[in-house]
Amino acid sequence: MTELSALMTILLAMDKMLALVANERENYQFH
Repeated sequence: MTELSALMTILLAMDKMLALVANERENYQFH
């Protein structure tokens, strides 16, 4: 894997984690 594709994979993983964290926060606020 090239450095660029590895960087893209990391960015995508971070984006997914941030989305999950935001989703958890919303669920916590509503409950």
